[in-house]
Amino acid sequence: MTRAQPIEKKTDSENGILFSVVVCTYNRAKLLETLLESLTEQAADPMCFEVIVVDNNSHDETKSVCAAAAKRLTNFVYSHEPKQGLSHARNNGYRAARGVYVAYLDDECLVPRDWLLVAQRHARDARPEMMGGPYSCHFEGKRPAWARDSYFSTVESAGQEMRALGAEQFIDGGNMFIMRSKLEELGGFDAAFGMSGNRLGYAEEVDFQKRLVLHDPKATRLFDPALAVSHMVRKQKLGLWFIVRSRYANGLSQGTLRFDEVKNNYDLRLGAFFKFIIRELWHLSRNVFEAALRRDRQRFPYFLNALFEEGFTPLERIGVAVSVRRQAKRTKHQKN
Repeated sequence: MTRAQPIEKKTDSENGILFSVVVCTYNRAKLLETLLESLTEQAADPMCFEVIVVDNNSHDETKSVCAAAAKRLTNFVYSHEPKQGLSHARNNGYRAARGVYVAYLDDECLVPRDWLLVAQRHARDARPEMMGGPYSCHFEGKRPAWARDSYFSTVESAGQEMRALGAEQFIDGGNMFIMRSKLEELGGFDAAFGMSGNRLGYAEEVDFQKRLVLHDPKATRLFDPALAVSHMVRKQKLGLWFIVRSRYANGLSQGTLRFDEVKNNYDLRLGAFFKFIIRELWHLSRNVFEAALRRDRQRFPYFLNALFEEGFTPLERIGVAVSVRRQAKRTKHQKN
């Protein structure tokens, strides 16, 4: 781990750093460069925040991008995380942090100039244990005609009301602020969740928030629509194969997250399990056929609209079932 300037480790009040902005990255040097540029333009006092880039084994120009950013940002940290996976990288980030809050940003994001000013107001007035906001979307290259905002943005679905979230409502992981003390108390993120290199994975932030609520039922998680960022939709995410993998991976993550809740919903004997998979694959093929030839063209003008909104649901159900069966076998072996 290297710092732009050698700074002695001090307490939060002594070093004056309120926010540690952590960006975990893997082979996205160009996107990282754009994000870091937007962080240099923050209206907040540069002394109140630091930027920590956690390089999760990139083999592109990430390190040189960070070296250039270190010359422009007052408090900059480059850290290398050898264990592959987003949760490992996020844990590296909070351990390197000096701020009262650790602010996690996806490397595909752009932040408005007042992003940290909005967070600063909440941090000094309400002092929530967590806070976050929505993300809008912008596209790499030309936006496809079928790509609706609701597929890639939470602005509309999240609403315009600032509020404390209930137990089953969650702040998105690509734009969230967490008190460093809470990360330390809970041991950060569970490496069973989240992206790992090119392998898709999700829900590490949901798992953390569920544990936070159990650990501290009085903890406040604040959602503010003004605490918004813009998230790039890369061309890769618009491809059919990526969407298929993403839906299946989401099912795997949900199965891991909700194992105790859903484990009794499945007959996990081998024969019954394969019958379930075959039935869901039949539903999937039927959905693809209907999306191509029989879809409601007013609701779904394009083939991918029908698949994105309804057609790929069987993939998520398969993912949940596969995850539950894996965990059930693991639990059985551990007992033996």
